Amino acid sequence: MGIFGINPMRQGFFLRDATRIDTLMGGGDRKAHRFSKKEISMIHVFEDRAPTLEEAQEIVGGLVELVHSPEHQDWQILVNEEGLLNGLPFNDEATKICGTGIVGPAIVLKGEARWT
Repeated sequence: MGIFGINPMRQGFFLRDATRIDTLMGGGDRKAHRFSKKEISMIHVFEDRAPTLEEAQEIVGGLVELVHSPEHQDWQILVNEEGLLNGLPFNDEATKICGTGIVGPAIVLKGEARWT
């Protein structure tokens, strides 16, 4: 499905099968690193197909809100609309991407996965 997550202990993205990818944001040494499955996915990236509304709501844990990234204007970021009210944890990586405080899991839509 092309879903990625965030390693909360170190910056970088990893595949849901726990392979880390440092190149999503254009940095890193382009090597994959294995992590334990206990790590929580805080960022999910779709590039080839858009998630359905139901899939997006399941990932973010509630109602979906679209947020734009000032640095990556061709990306769309989906977050939980009521994340603050529900006390979701701070999402440092999504906050960096969006330029504003984001809580809870986030979905990055790129390329063909963007919602129209």
